[in-house]
Amino acid sequence: MVTQLRRLFAFEFEMTEKVISAVERAGDCPHAREALRQAAHIIAARSCWLERIDTGHSDRVNLWPEKEIRHLRDMDLATQLRLQIILSNLDDTYLRLRLRYRNYEGEQCERSMGDILMHIIIHSAFHRGYINTSLKACGRPAQNSDYVVWAD
Repeated sequence: MVTQLRRLFAFEFEMTEKVISAVERAGDCPHAREALRQAAHIIAARSCWLERIDTGHSDRVNLWPEKEIRHLRDMDLATQLRLQIILSNLDDTYLRLRLRYRNYEGEQCERSMGDILMHIIIHSAFHRGYINTSLKACGRPAQNSDYVVWAD
């Protein structure tokens, strides 16, 4: 599982850069703002989980930040670096650790680190679908972010 998660995060990081570049190329199309919003959310959600891992809560993280495209890569890199530290020390014991945190409804939750890391990847894939819908509405090509294509 450790090796697979590291590989999935390599995919995750590459696909995030791919959609950020596509959003940048979309220019002033009205639908590009929604694509930008979705891309910022992907990165903010990563930041949310990293805050929960570090502190047990994420009250200070805005999940839907209004960011300009030029700030997305900095945000992306910051979360990638934090995740790389986790990934470089990853082992089966860490994956079984349980994280207690407060969700945005204020409820106490508990999940395994393995489930949290997998959720980050799946959540991003979900929002890349919205980004592609917005890009197509701008007359731009959808970005193929299929894992099986990437893994080839």
